[in-house]
Amino acid sequence: MPFPSQEIKWLYGVIVLHHRSDPYDPFQLVPELQQITVPLHVLSFRDFYNLAHLLDTPADLINYLEDRSGVLLPTLTPQVHEEVGVFDYWLGNLEKLTAFRAKKRGDFFTEEDARPYAESMRRLLSGQTPDAGAGVVIDHMIERAHELDPSLGPVHWGGETIEMEPAASVKVATELSKIPRVRRIALGKRYLRTLQLAADRQKHAWKSTHSPKRSDCLLFLASPLPVDQRERRRERLQGMTNLLKHHHQVNKGLGIATEAGEDAGRSYDIVYIEGEPIENEEASIAAKDLFGDPVGLLTDERRELSPVDANQGAQDPGTSAETQSDDASSS
Repeated sequence: MPFPSQEIKWLYGVIVLHHRSDPYDPFQLVPELQQITVPLHVLSFRDFYNLAHLLDTPADLINYLEDRSGVLLPTLTPQVHEEVGVFDYWLGNLEKLTAFRAKKRGDFFTEEDARPYAESMRRLLSGQTPDAGAGVVIDHMIERAHELDPSLGPVHWGGETIEMEPAASVKVATELSKIPRVRRIALGKRYLRTLQLAADRQKHAWKSTHSPKRSDCLLFLASPLPVDQRERRRERLQGMTNLLKHHHQVNKGLGIATEAGEDAGRSYDIVYIEGEPIENEEASIAAKDLFGDPVGLLTDERRELSPVDANQGAQDPGTSAETQSDDASSS
């Protein structure tokens, strides 16, 4: 089917064949495949199903396909129906593969930088990650991002009237879908504690992360406000997301608010802001007072998942997320 390829930054070719046969090299069987300019992967249905089951976020699956096209295909020449061995090799050598691919792109990213993600993935896929279900918190947000409440009016903030745009839900879901599974687990654990804190103290509590490399920030707000004060929650989320984006001087800011405690997830308010950061001394002071200095890394959260090497102080590939401590000082 025709599609606007010029509007898509990265293209991947995936051919899934549902059949029984002896293992074979598809590029030898059909030499014309070698002329295709996009990275191409030919997989059996069983192997693709298993890959999608194990690497169940777009970020994790695409990371595997990148390594497969850049290193695994030319090195191992995998055959259709024999992806298990290729996957095992990938998982066991993830640090080396990630660093090698980064070097080819001209990025400075070492094996030690890749180790937290690699070790976390190995523990997760071997069933050694306690509280792995916490990542479902992010999954639930993605699912609900497409639900628009027609009863809600525009948000009034700072003299502006901000209308809801249906297309914005796609951007929100896209940004959240970029989060890999191990990071979803770390974020989910922190968000669950934040929800409980807000319920126990009956005050707002929040967590924030940001990445200079991706030039984005993410705010999670747990609110004890009753449903008839949802307008206040929406206005507060809008203001805090604007301040957080300004605080870190990034291009994208995403804010998500929900109810505190057991009511969490009944509704979500979401703010998505794009644009070049600007200088504003007054806003900088207000943001500094509200968010303070970063106090931890998401790798600190993963240290709670299982024992790790002393070298695991680096970030996930492509991320340098930082988080604020819980704040329940404001009602």
